[in-house]
Amino acid sequence: AGETPGGTWRPPDAFERKTAKYWVEPKHALALKLELAKHLPVLVFPAEEKNDEKGSKEKQAAARDGGAVTSVYLDSADAAVYDSRLTREQGATLVRARWYGDRDARTSEEERSAVSAGSSPVFVERKTHHESWSRDGSTKERFALRRRDARAYLNGTLSNVEGALLFDKGGEAARAARRRLAEEIARFELGERRVAPSVRTEYRRVAFQRSDDNAVRVSLDVDLAFADARGTLRESLFSAPGSAETVAFPFAVLEIKTRDETPPEWVEHVLGSVPCVEVRKFSKFLHATMLTRRRESRESNAKKTLRAPHWWSD
Repeated sequence: AGETPGGTWRPPDAFERKTAKYWVEPKHALALKLELAKHLPVLVFPAEEKNDEKGSKEKQAAARDGGAVTSVYLDSADAAVYDSRLTREQGATLVRARWYGDRDARTSEEERSAVSAGSSPVFVERKTHHESWSRDGSTKERFALRRRDARAYLNGTLSNVEGALLFDKGGEAARAARRRLAEEIARFELGERRVAPSVRTEYRRVAFQRSDDNAVRVSLDVDLAFADARGTLRESLFSAPGSAETVAFPFAVLEIKTRDETPPEWVEHVLGSVPCVEVRKFSKFLHATMLTRRRESRESNAKKTLRAPHWWSD
């Protein structure tokens, strides 16, 4: 990661981090943002780039300091990924597809169709959990695909994965790492484990971080909502669910990621400025899965009943 020539931040393809998460009442979100801004600048994300057939690039949007984030998490039909992440098995993996942008800002059907079928990026990410006794820290790796190719990739029918990769920067070693990651996810996750879209999350995120330093990154997610994503590969992965199909989360989620075990002293001051409740190991994926699958497991008298995460309450 680092600063681009334009002064904006570009995310790394892989990194290790220490994370703490907190629930904050929405009415305190503005005060929290103002307090965070005293210590870190608002992180400016780079504009999206689009490759045309001739290989030239154009900016699709102006740089932004936050906005909508949509993620679709993959799991197997028997929720094996959920179980492994809940019990924090050594080496447990989780794959998600993520994209950025405000769907409400696109007013015409033509614009929506162009984005759904076009070259705007979808990030495919693999998160791997490592226990503290292991030599490795938990990691997140990712690569970007053209949006029009994402469905075929997740279906296992994309014949030319390398040709669909975007943001191909960083030299041959970085390109090889992205190709290898795409192949591993296709072979082991999509093929052997047979994971597919399971749950969807949407929220608005503001991030705080120096553009030239990954030592501390803080994000605040508001307007968080969950939805069932099973079956979306047969329909449209990118179609937003209706309001009746989504469940709103009553809190904003504050996340503090640090490269080192001990965060800077100012972090404690910020946490004391508004009411924050730490929720250890809170996971949007676990919460969404429990939310969407718990009722059907009861009604169907399924042999397997999902075990709830520690923060869950009926």
